[in-house]
Amino acid sequence: MAVKQTAGRKELGEFAPKFAELNDDVLFGEVWSREDKLSLRDRSLVTVTSLMSQGLIDSAFRYHLESAKKNGITKEEITEILTHNAFYAGWPKAWAAFRMAKEVWNDKNEETEDNTIEKHISSMIFPIGEPNDNFAQYFSGKSFLAPVSKDQVGIFNVTFEPKCRNNWHIHHSENGGGQILICVSGRGYYQEWGKKAIEMLPGDVVNIPANVKHWHGAAPDSWFSHLAVEVPGENTSNEWLEAVSDEEYFNAIKKWYLNKFDIELKQEWLVITPVVGVALAQSVKALTNENDYVLINNPVYYTFSKIVLDNKRQIISSDLVLRDGHYEIDFSDFENKIKQYNVKMFLLCSPHNPIGRVWTKDELDKIVKICSKYKVFIVSDEIHCDFAWNNNHICLLKYENYKDHIILCTSPTKTFNLAGLQISNIFIPDIDVRKKFQRELWNSGYSLVNIMGLVAGESAYKNGENWLNELKKYIIENIKYTDDFLKKKIPKIKLIYPEGTYLLWLDFNEFNLSDDMLEDLLLNKAKLWLDSGKKFGKTGSGFQRMNVALSRAKLKCALESLEKAFKDL
Repeated sequence: MAVKQTAGRKELGEFAPKFAELNDDVLFGEVWSREDKLSLRDRSLVTVTSLMSQGLIDSAFRYHLESAKKNGITKEEITEILTHNAFYAGWPKAWAAFRMAKEVWNDKNEETEDNTIEKHISSMIFPIGEPNDNFAQYFSGKSFLAPVSKDQVGIFNVTFEPKCRNNWHIHHSENGGGQILICVSGRGYYQEWGKKAIEMLPGDVVNIPANVKHWHGAAPDSWFSHLAVEVPGENTSNEWLEAVSDEEYFNAIKKWYLNKFDIELKQEWLVITPVVGVALAQSVKALTNENDYVLINNPVYYTFSKIVLDNKRQIISSDLVLRDGHYEIDFSDFENKIKQYNVKMFLLCSPHNPIGRVWTKDELDKIVKICSKYKVFIVSDEIHCDFAWNNNHICLLKYENYKDHIILCTSPTKTFNLAGLQISNIFIPDIDVRKKFQRELWNSGYSLVNIMGLVAGESAYKNGENWLNELKKYIIENIKYTDDFLKKKIPKIKLIYPEGTYLLWLDFNEFNLSDDMLEDLLLNKAKLWLDSGKKFGKTGSGFQRMNVALSRAKLKCALESLEKAFKDL
């Protein structure tokens, strides 16, 4: 990726135009861009070492440290580089370099608990009070209570540490009563039973009617304080109920993945999101910077490209190779693309949508080995993992040595046809990566899941196996039926026989039709709405994706319509 630099012209364009030109166009425009000879990461290493050796610990040095971090040099690596160079460049130079490197690699969002408390306290005019020990049993974490007024109307400042929330509870009253919440600092949430959670920011007010089941608490990455105003009523009382917990849901997932894929998942890894697409987008935002390259394997699910480009990152594809009706990864091209474009993230589709590949252990070994070599994050979309027809899907988190650079995206929505309930399971083993992901997720405003989705997902994982087994048998028969039909009735349409998923990849290229002509025939003559292959990347031209998770009668009708539309071509 060419390094675009304008600092020379900006700072010295009028005073020293030739120097500015050489700086921007030659040094950065040519020398730094020769990535086929030396990667950006390695050039950063050389530059930082050279500048430190000369004692040039100034704004230019800081710029190159920031570039080194962006180009993939970790905190551990920069400390080792500077330590090693100290013996050659001199100890005072190393001290100066370390002071600046410490600032660059310091995660400003990682504050100690005490500092965070102090910052939160200083942000509001009300006291934080004392630990809320009398009600601790009804809170999932630390909370604090400060009486503001006990005359006329009870007003209390309640403070929650990050992730802390109270149990479901009800403010009972025969007449009047209830509670008013006024957010005074931080960010938190309020939720009534059966409704979506509401985000609360400073100044937000929530009116809680009497006799309504609800909870409130802090966001995962923020302290939260609100005034709780007790509304007078007749015969008032508080009823504390069950904790707001994801534990049962997680246990159902854990058991499922252990039995199906021999993988031991941990609850602290789990971040629940509404849909996998959201998780993919937040992964890109959390772990890459604008203009960074993200690698995909075209043809691939079209959302991959969209979320990357919409977030101002760049797409590069290592196209899958079709040989004798079977798609393969060109690993030489895969590695070269990562090296040439300084790729920061690889979006893996496993099993692959739309081609239906279930990647083998040998293929996954090579993927992880190459990504490990260049420290590329892998976001593995495994939403179709339960539809590997030989039950040979390998969960990427099986690669223990690289799990800190992996985000695993799964969901019950495909497995159990629960798409409308919007629930997905994102597993992120590394705590720092998880924090970055959660921060982006919460900032998106689309982080809270449907309670019904949790309940339905838990029930499906616990009780849905027999149903799923019968469904898989039916889909396999649908795939075979389609294959036989095409071979007998429309042999010019080639089925790329799937190893997984209920999505079929159909090759229409023998008809020598443009994509627009093909679309027109399917839509207006066959009366079928398939997914155009061109949506999945340029290598999808001449292909169509077809969903066969439907009744046999509807499938038969669709195929007969297809036959009529193409019989004379």
